[in-house]
Amino acid sequence: MGIPWEGDELMRPSRRVALPGAVLVFLLGMAGTSKAQTATGQITGTVKDASGAVIPQVKVIATNQLTSS
Repeated sequence: MGIPWEGDELMRPSRRVALPGAVLVFLLGMAGTSKAQTATGQITGTVKDASGAVIPQVKVIATNQLTSS
C-alpha cells in the first residue's frame, strides 16, 4: 500500500474537485460571452476623399460576401 502521501491516494480527492471546478469555470465563462452574441451590429467611422477631407452625409452600404445581404 505504501505511504499515504505517495501515489494515487491523495490524487483521488483532487480529481473529484478538479473536474466539477473546471466545468463550473467553463460555464461561468460562457455565460458572459453568450450574451454578447447578437444578430445585429453597428459600423461607425469617417469617410474621407483622396486628399483627406471629410465627406459629409455619405451613405455606406455593407454587404455580407457569403450571403450577399
